[in-house]
Amino acid sequence: MVKNIATAVGAGALAAATLAVFPSPATANAADTATHQSPTLSSTVSRHLETRSGRGATLTISGMHFSRLRVKAGRTVTVKNLDPFTHTVTAVKAGLHVVVPSNGRATFRAPAMPGTYRLTCDIHASMHGKMIVT
Repeated sequence: MVKNIATAVGAGALAAATLAVFPSPATANAADTATHQSPTLSSTVSRHLETRSGRGATLTISGMHFSRLRVKAGRTVTVKNLDPFTHTVTAVKAGLHVVVPSNGRATFRAPAMPGTYRLTCDIHASMHGKMIVT
C-alpha cells in the first residue's frame, strides 16, 4: 500500500507527509513545549475534575510534600510526583505501599473502610500527609 501511495503522490510528497505524521524529536519537543501547561495548574484542574466526576482523586507530590487527599472508598487514586526524586506513598493502616518514580505517576485503590489514614514516604522520613476516605 505504501508503494501505491508513493507512486500516486511522488516520493518527495510522501517523505514530507511522513515527517508531518512522525516529527523528529526536536520538532516534537518544540510542539510539546508550546502546548505544555503548568504542572501545578494542570494537577489542580485535574484533581478538581476527577473528584467532581466521582471517578477518583489525585494525590500530588511536589516540593517534598503530599497534597490534600479526600477520596470516596474504593475509588482509584492517581499519584502525580512532580519532584525529581522517587517517593513512596505508604499508609500502614490500609496496607498501602506504592513507589512513585521521579516526575512520574502511579495509581492505587482507596481503602474500602472510611476513615483518616496517615501517609508517609519511606524514603524521606520528613514527608507526612493524610488521606481522608469517605
